[in-house]
Amino acid sequence: MISKPVVNVSETERYAAGIIGAMLLAAGLRPLKPWRLFWAACCFYRLFTGNCKGYEMLGISTCERKRP
Repeated sequence: MISKPVVNVSETERYAAGIIGAMLLAAGLRPLKPWRLFWAACCFYRLFTGNCKGYEMLGISTCERKRP
C-alpha cells in the first residue's frame, strides 16, 4: 500500500516551484529538451504534493510548525 507523502515544503516554496516548473515546461517544449521537462515534472510534484524527497532524506522541513 502506498502512503501519502509527508508535507515538508512551505507554501511559499511550493508556489516558487510551480512558477519555476511552468518556466521549465515552456522552455522545454520548443525546442524539445527532455531534461527540462524532467525538472519541470519534479517542480510540479513538489508543488502538488508539498513533498521534497531531498528534504525527506536529510530530515529537513520548511513548513511552519503547529503550535500547541
